[in-house]
Amino acid sequence: MIIKRVRPVSNGGKVEFHLVVWLCLLLVVLVGGLLGVFSFLGQRARGEMTISMVRQAASVASRRFQRQIEGSHRLLETLSGWGREGLLVDQDVDGLRRKLLPLVENFPAIAGLSLADDEGRDFFLARDQGGWLVRHSRGVGAPQHWQFWKGGALQRQWDATENFDPRQRIWYQPARKQPGTVVWSGLYRFHTLKRFGVSASIAWQGKQGFQVAAVDLLIDDLVKALRVPELGESGVVFSVSRDGLLNDLASGPVGSENRQLLAAYRKVRRPEDSVTSFSFLGTTWYAGEEQVALDNARVRIGILVPESEINPGLSGVRRQFLAVAAVILLIGILAMLFVLRRFRRHFVPAVTRPDAAWLQAVISGGENVRVEFKSTMRMNLKSGRAGKEIELAWLKGVVGFLNTAGGTLLIGVNDDGDIVGLEADGFQNEDRCRLHFKNLVAQHIGLEFSRCLHFDLVEHDGRQVAVVQVDRSSEPAFLRQGKEEDFYIRSGPASVKLTGRQMLQYLSRKTRRTANHFDPTR
Repeated sequence: MIIKRVRPVSNGGKVEFHLVVWLCLLLVVLVGGLLGVFSFLGQRARGEMTISMVRQAASVASRRFQRQIEGSHRLLETLSGWGREGLLVDQDVDGLRRKLLPLVENFPAIAGLSLADDEGRDFFLARDQGGWLVRHSRGVGAPQHWQFWKGGALQRQWDATENFDPRQRIWYQPARKQPGTVVWSGLYRFHTLKRFGVSASIAWQGKQGFQVAAVDLLIDDLVKALRVPELGESGVVFSVSRDGLLNDLASGPVGSENRQLLAAYRKVRRPEDSVTSFSFLGTTWYAGEEQVALDNARVRIGILVPESEINPGLSGVRRQFLAVAAVILLIGILAMLFVLRRFRRHFVPAVTRPDAAWLQAVISGGENVRVEFKSTMRMNLKSGRAGKEIELAWLKGVVGFLNTAGGTLLIGVNDDGDIVGLEADGFQNEDRCRLHFKNLVAQHIGLEFSRCLHFDLVEHDGRQVAVVQVDRSSEPAFLRQGKEEDFYIRSGPASVKLTGRQMLQYLSRKTRRTANHFDPTR
């Protein structure tokens, strides 16, 4: 790749320095003001915001937990009533499925349902892959009959032999010891679903002995149901059992860090306080608990949230801070816009150093108000001879860029965006090409505009393209043809010649606003 450059000379360095100083001072004032307001309001209202948010989040989590639990209780009490009346015995697998499936479908939070008795017989129903998985066994050691139903139709069925005893499940014996009472298990891994969750179970004395029914709730579903937006990504929801044990409902069995967090909270926990603060690994945490009262169970639901994620969105102090911050931002933005507008014509932008990748990116954007393509610098491809009209065509584009907002001229690229190179122009070497460009600019535009023009030769796939990057000029530029001087501006992808009246109108407006949207027909 061959890249050569004639570096522009800038006389705006002093003004640029002052502009940078102004912008830095404004930025310091803006940031300082915001920090001052934040510090003042934060010190005054942090306690109020924290307590309000934690209480609200704990209350929301407890209400959601109660809704989940009440649904499970209602289902188990219904099954207990049916069982005492003898409606859940002497049923084949299809009879139990038809009876229980509509009941479970009304409780979307329940992932599975089990029925078992003291003889080891069991029936199991679970959601799986958008359908229902059904298992039935006549006793310990007996073959298990499996079915998969979806859309009301039996998809497949099979038999399997497994040493499975439902009486050994975590939910069976606790319920068997307390007939008529809904008993909740701790967190464990479900045997069939292979996922973690909790189970609620109830036992009753039926006509043919004791039976136990259990419902399974996946921990992932509980997390979604209990997730409170105010907790952020690091918040934790936990439950408190009757013996004071804190169970993490948000991270499941792999939340070792959360278990450490709960252990730290347990040391400072005061149930009588609505909100407790403590430090864990250098971070201040806040905790709140709410009592959930059910028919046969009492449990507390709590939340833990780091100070950094407390969202006081409903606080009047928060709105006050945002209002003051918005005013400061607006003043700062207006001040910076004033400075930029005041000195923008003296500002000399940095020139991009072109290479093959840059060239391809510019071409892919097509011609527009800032980009123009020309196939050759001097050769008329139709006649096969050098033509003045070819040179004037791209010189119009240069003048248009100078008088508008600057731009890029690519010579050696046709209107379709194909790179044709400069071979047709027949320059003996690069120096001759560069000299020809310089002479044309001096003859038709003026050497005083050379500081705004940056000429490069870039090689792409073996073909050279002339890249002319044009800065916006603070002085009007004209295209000289003999005794005539024409004034051009860019309008879309074309250079438009203005009449004398239009030029005066344009130059008058140019001193007051940017010329990108000037309409020469007005």
